[in-house]
Amino acid sequence: MEKKLRVRILLACGLAVLLAVFLKLNWGEIGYLMGYADYSCQDCNVILISVDALRADHMGMYGYGRDTTPYLDGFSEKAVLFENAYTPWPKTTPSFASFFTGLHPYKTGIERITLYQWLDEDLVLLPEILKAQGYSTGGLVTNPSAGNMSNLDQGFDFLLTRGYNARGATKYAVKDLKRLDGGRFLYWVHYIDPHTPYSPGGEYQTMYMNDRHYNGSIEVKICPKDKRFSLQLVSGGWPNDYEKQRKGSINSPDVTCTVVSGKTKVLGDYIARYDGEVRKTDDQIGVLLDEIGEMGLMENSIIVIWADHGEDLGEHSSYFQHGRLAYNPSLKVPLMIYHPRLKGRRVKSAVNLIDVFPTLLDMLGLEYPSDGESLKPLMLGKEEDRVVFSSAGYAIDYQKILTDGRWKLIKVPDEIDRQIMTGGEYELYDLKNDPGEARNIYGMPTEGMYLKPLMDRFLEEEYRPYDRDRKVVQYGAETAEDLKSLGYIN
Repeated sequence: MEKKLRVRILLACGLAVLLAVFLKLNWGEIGYLMGYADYSCQDCNVILISVDALRADHMGMYGYGRDTTPYLDGFSEKAVLFENAYTPWPKTTPSFASFFTGLHPYKTGIERITLYQWLDEDLVLLPEILKAQGYSTGGLVTNPSAGNMSNLDQGFDFLLTRGYNARGATKYAVKDLKRLDGGRFLYWVHYIDPHTPYSPGGEYQTMYMNDRHYNGSIEVKICPKDKRFSLQLVSGGWPNDYEKQRKGSINSPDVTCTVVSGKTKVLGDYIARYDGEVRKTDDQIGVLLDEIGEMGLMENSIIVIWADHGEDLGEHSSYFQHGRLAYNPSLKVPLMIYHPRLKGRRVKSAVNLIDVFPTLLDMLGLEYPSDGESLKPLMLGKEEDRVVFSSAGYAIDYQKILTDGRWKLIKVPDEIDRQIMTGGEYELYDLKNDPGEARNIYGMPTEGMYLKPLMDRFLEEEYRPYDRDRKVVQYGAETAEDLKSLGYIN
């Protein structure tokens, strides 16, 4: 019996060698082709775990010094971790609208400011596609600017919107998953804790105060409440007097008008509390993933963990906010995809969150048109040079970004945006040698200038401003209170 088995193995190896010679492929390419069978997961569940305002560079697996994500650090070794993932827009609703449709924000119409926007009924979301295939679909979102407030609940059998903290969200999600287990399902849970006002409470409140990474030398001034830029200014319509109000909302250096918790002026205190929120969220995601394992769902579920956007923590004089600037603290996000039959690996290629939509459909044996590009080759170990497009800013003519992960080009059409950036129409950064995006090298003889003709061609041939009227949403008292607590309105 053993002899026959050895013969079969030798024959299989011999056939693989002959195939490699015949097709002139190397062993890596052969392994890539053989991985196709493992990639298909047509009977798998889909579990989506998103975190609000979570910076990739404040997580251990991305090189952060503080021990903020011990559980996810370990889990990332079993998953495909994308080192250069970008949000399509660093605001919650635009990011999720693009994630669930696989479309750029200029096609969904959900752009710029998170609030008062409505996703068109004619757009098809991932849950709708899976529901048509017999999946149960459910979820919990803890940020009121997602879910039914913006019509993001299309295709969900149920999608609860509640302001739970991480512990409450995990407890609720576990109950939901136990209820759904038994047939194929899609489930989404969104954690909001790292979002302002940075008040993790308990042991997390002071966990990182005065550690070796703490910097107490920088102070930030909190402007008076009546000077805070409030999205309530545009609640009567879109855009109304928004552009006029926007001109008065520019933060001067070391001054923030964002709602944060506490009266301290020390920037290090806020960063420590932000990191406490990250650690609290990591602990609770760990509880959730352990429960998923106890339920036996790790063997038949695809799990995606990502952030809708990052957070500015003082870089480029932008404090405790996201969406205003096209720099990486807000634009670059964590992304990992767990597949029960694929080994863990790290991917350096630049990717966009809209790529997850075709990737999941690809795994499930389904197809639907999208702007995203399937991550299948990257997940099977094939490195590719990719360039991704993103957007940022609050101006009508907002910032456009192209990046390959090494070089990053920003087009800044708006004069007000230029005042708070470097002053030019274009910015180019070498992210390898200047990860802080401190030195604009646009126009200099450098390899990264190849992005300029790509940007020109994309804007000329692909990009089209969204021209349909937006639906203005009026909020009830409960939703308004939730939005106030997050600093969205006064």
